[in-house]
Amino acid sequence: MTEHKQTPGLFLIHCRLLPPYSETASQFLKWFKLHYRDIASLPADPIKGLITHGVPYLAPDTDPKYGHDDSKMPPYYFTCMLTDCAYLGTGPYVQMSRRLDLENTREMVDGEVAVGKEGMVFDVVDARFAVYELVDTGDKITSPPYQPT
Repeated sequence: MTEHKQTPGLFLIHCRLLPPYSETASQFLKWFKLHYRDIASLPADPIKGLITHGVPYLAPDTDPKYGHDDSKMPPYYFTCMLTDCAYLGTGPYVQMSRRLDLENTREMVDGEVAVGKEGMVFDVVDARFAVYELVDTGDKITSPPYQPT
């Protein structure tokens, strides 16, 4: 059996709502809160690790640089840290539901709100994905680039 060398990385997702924005914004944000809990609850793979952190970024509604059309920067941006980029090919991640009505796929916990609409999340949002892996350059920093005072 070949030994698997883990390659840590970042998983980036940026999203733009599909029209009608007022309706899809509410549905997507409810869905995201449910989905975020599901991501945080994914089990580790004994060989390919896990998602260790997830950080959502939401642009202010009042900032004109952000919007849901292609002429602006996407207002929703999510970052996940991976102990191994190969984790995205494991069963738990691949099988995680992308249904809008996640409330019908598992039990809800206190504070969660049902989306209340059938379909898939991609019916309300256009999501773009990127994975960046940590590349070993061979250079090792033996001392910090700064000196404490």
